[in-house]
Amino acid sequence: MRCRYKGKLTKKNIAQWKKNVIASNKARKKNKENAENTNFIELSGRRLVDLKLLDNELWCKPCKQALRLRNSVNELKNGLASTFQVLFKTLQCLLVDKNKKENGGLSVHMIKKMAMTGITFDTVSKCFKSSGPKGIRILLAQDVGGKPRITKSQKIIDSLCTKLGLILSDSCLTAS
Repeated sequence: MRCRYKGKLTKKNIAQWKKNVIASNKARKKNKENAENTNFIELSGRRLVDLKLLDNELWCKPCKQALRLRNSVNELKNGLASTFQVLFKTLQCLLVDKNKKENGGLSVHMIKKMAMTGITFDTVSKCFKSSGPKGIRILLAQDVGGKPRITKSQKIIDSLCTKLGLILSDSCLTAS
């Protein structure tokens, strides 16, 4: 099947491929302009890879969210290769603080499980604001393939609700 692309006859799949390439280049250019507008913290040293370009291309595949190098905690160098440990800012406020004697919070393992399933802090806070602890219980203990999505442990769900209550009490939003 033939169609016209810029006045020339081409196959339909080639014309579609060219349109997809143009669309992806526009999206990449837009991301690059957005990255230049933000304050980028330069990492010291000479690099083989442009860090601004790398910062635009980092994605968390399970969560389908962009990661940023400015959230990196540690850089491990092995010869010419560098490995960055990047913190996920969405659920970090739910971590248990070992220095404080407060109740509530989640372990790093539970936060990783939540991030792998695509649950963000916005999702958890909206669920807690609308339904309270019952909504959190439904969200985390929902059966997916015969197993709970995250956990059915009442202790973990209660500690999460306690931590959310502390976080949301600082703001003007509260659970109903």
